[in-house]
Amino acid sequence: MDWLKLADFFYPQVNNTLDKKEYVKSVEISFFHQDSFGNENINIWYKITLNEKFHALSLEERLNIIDDFPNSDHYIFVLRTAKKYHEPTIINRIIEFKQIYLSLTSYVTLQLEAGLDPKIPIKVKSLDYWPMMIYSEKLTKYLYEEYGDYEYLIDSNFRRDVTQFEALHQLAHQSKALFRKYPDQFRFSDEDLHSLCDLSLDRIRELTIEHNVPIKIYGKKTIDSVQLHAIDFLKAIKAKTRDLRDQYSEWRQNQIHYYVLILEVLYENYFQEEKKQLITYQQQLFLKEFVIRLGYLIQLHDSRFVQVDKLFFDPQSNLKVTYAVLKENLQKGERTRTIDISEAQYYLQTKFLREYKKQNTILRIKPFTNWAKKRKKLIKYDRFMADLATEYQT
Repeated sequence: MDWLKLADFFYPQVNNTLDKKEYVKSVEISFFHQDSFGNENINIWYKITLNEKFHALSLEERLNIIDDFPNSDHYIFVLRTAKKYHEPTIINRIIEFKQIYLSLTSYVTLQLEAGLDPKIPIKVKSLDYWPMMIYSEKLTKYLYEEYGDYEYLIDSNFRRDVTQFEALHQLAHQSKALFRKYPDQFRFSDEDLHSLCDLSLDRIRELTIEHNVPIKIYGKKTIDSVQLHAIDFLKAIKAKTRDLRDQYSEWRQNQIHYYVLILEVLYENYFQEEKKQLITYQQQLFLKEFVIRLGYLIQLHDSRFVQVDKLFFDPQSNLKVTYAVLKENLQKGERTRTIDISEAQYYLQTKFLREYKKQNTILRIKPFTNWAKKRKKLIKYDRFMADLATEYQT
């Protein structure tokens, strides 16, 4: 039925164009997709641009010529109505539209070329790079070949691919110069990342668009693979994680945890050196704010006071302390030992040791230990946890 209706739309348009050919400057046939309140259509337009000869006519003559043309300059090809939504049917309608559109526009073009001056341009919008058509054909072919079952289309990524197509191509165009200059910075693809951390392809591409991550697209017509600028995509995941934290609520906890896991995967597979630098930087900040300083005394669980010689993190990010044993006269000994900070219970600032030495001529450990009871403080701290969502500040 659409064949006949569209042919019926074109017939008077072409006839009137040829009848008034001396006034025709150009002819254009185009289409655009429209989705409004659940009603999805393709609008097909027939547009004539009139020349200077037409505009030189009187107003009455111009109006008479315009009145000769059909009232409607477009035809509505229905894909679906709000009451009837079925994705496989829509895809089938898009492919049907292609056959009708190509056949009729080819015939119309032949008629116009035969009747108009060869210098008059006739433009027909191509379907070659229309994403809805591209992915409809790809999906239909794949599913027929793989499954032989058209109903598999209902679970397809058709809408996702169509929606992201233009934005990804625009982003790739903006990234061309960067890719040509630094191709090695595009270190992994969306498919690589998907296989490593189970982040869906549509979510990867959505994040890429949202954060303007430079990309390189691979695929003929369709977007089969997207090569990502590694550092910028890492920053995008960090930004997403921080945004979720800022909007903290119980139900977002799983989302936050999910993106932290993605960061761990990225760092482990592509940014090991950067990860070391970031963690080292954060550990330095941690030690700068830590309650214990070099030279402080710490009291172990066996009640002995020893003097802090060094604070550092082991490869597993456990906080370690190297201490020197205090001699009986409260002088720092030469013997040292390294323990986990959890083996220390209290700390005492160096100023108190100096104060005690000024107040007492006879220095002994036991009296000092009793004196320090009211001055020592319990060691309280949160275990160091690297935060991969933060940026490394040089």
